[in-house]
Amino acid sequence: MAVKSQNAWPSLEFDIGEINNTIVPMLPNGFYYKMFHKPKWMWPIAEQQIRKAAGLGRIDTEDRNAERRYEKRYRFPDVCIVGGGPSGLAATLAAAQEGKQVLLLDDNSELGVIHFTELLRLTIAKMKISTVYQSTRPFKN
Repeated sequence: MAVKSQNAWPSLEFDIGEINNTIVPMLPNGFYYKMFHKPKWMWPIAEQQIRKAAGLGRIDTEDRNAERRYEKRYRFPDVCIVGGGPSGLAATLAAAQEGKQVLLLDDNSELGVIHFTELLRLTIAKMKISTVYQSTRPFKN
């Protein structure tokens, strides 16, 4: 891994930007939005310098570090399916066969699997609901 300093000018040993540590307590949040808002031509220049000083770093877009993990990933699928059960898998397959770009989301580590205990719980719950429906009568006004 190559490590190098960023956003230190003119050098890491003597960084002029370090003055911000002294000034920041005296400035309100977002002061630069009001300060550089007018004239309009000034904001793009100021924004570029503010972002440069913020120390956001650079992302390797050459894919040399493909195994690196990032906090966020942006996807733009044609279809997003939530749930990796049998219905979700069937919907995913159908959309993929139509040539759609599909994103399948599930909170379980295994797709399409309903554990026996879960299946049993669902069956019991369904039996209780159908029993309740059969034993109730609608109210008359």
